[in-house]
Amino acid sequence: MFNVLFLDTFARPLNANQTRVPLVEVKRRYDRRWGRLEPQQLSQFKKAADRIFIIDSLPDILASLGLELSKGAIAETILWAFENEHEPSQTDSSSIKYLSK
Repeated sequence: MFNVLFLDTFARPLNANQTRVPLVEVKRRYDRRWGRLEPQQLSQFKKAADRIFIIDSLPDILASLGLELSKGAIAETILWAFENEHEPSQTDSSSIKYLSK
């Protein structure tokens, strides 16, 4: 979650028309401020990081990633991972049938 926050906030932020800022512009902004964050960026980043750090349960983590799974589906996913941790050839998406329910 932190990686996505970092990439969305600094590496490829959205501009006013909701498209990604070109990398040339990202570099120009970085160089203009000598690598320091703009005050607005810093404030937004701190608020988003605070929201991440207060998450204290697996269902809440998954929900913040856009995965609304029941407790049963989460438990089944964890059990599936333990059962298949040494069988990488069986980790294709068709093996996880319950995630599409």
